[in-house]
Amino acid sequence: MADARTYHAWENMKSRCLNPKHPSYASYGGRGISVCERWRKFEAFIADMGEAPAGLSLDRIDNDRGYEPFNCRWTTKQVQQSNRRDSRFLVFRGERNTVEEWARRFHLGPGALYNRVFSLGWSVESALLTPLRKIKRKALWRTRPQI
Repeated sequence: MADARTYHAWENMKSRCLNPKHPSYASYGGRGISVCERWRKFEAFIADMGEAPAGLSLDRIDNDRGYEPFNCRWTTKQVQQSNRRDSRFLVFRGERNTVEEWARRFHLGPGALYNRVFSLGWSVESALLTPLRKIKRKALWRTRPQI
């Protein structure tokens, strides 16, 4: 017998794709994301995917394809956040990653990195290797009038 988390993931997958009343239907079934015929039966889904490992959730590898055995995996929230349709990718020294992943690796804020590359037109190398400058702020106790 499968655990409740696995069953819940399967139910949510089907609802997002097959139920027009589901709140996320427009982003899934409404844009053509389907559930393969085989996976409409829980037994087949569990045979292909196995139990949901603790801390992981169901993810599609290619977000433009449906839920099917070779396009799904159990993965972390962090990987899922990087695997979104609206993710922006940068290539640095031959390696392709999301803005968020590069920012994490280089200890930058994702917003700062995004701004440097896409708004200011910096090269990826400059954007990643230039440290963030520290903003000097006046201490509040120095700016308040004495009573």
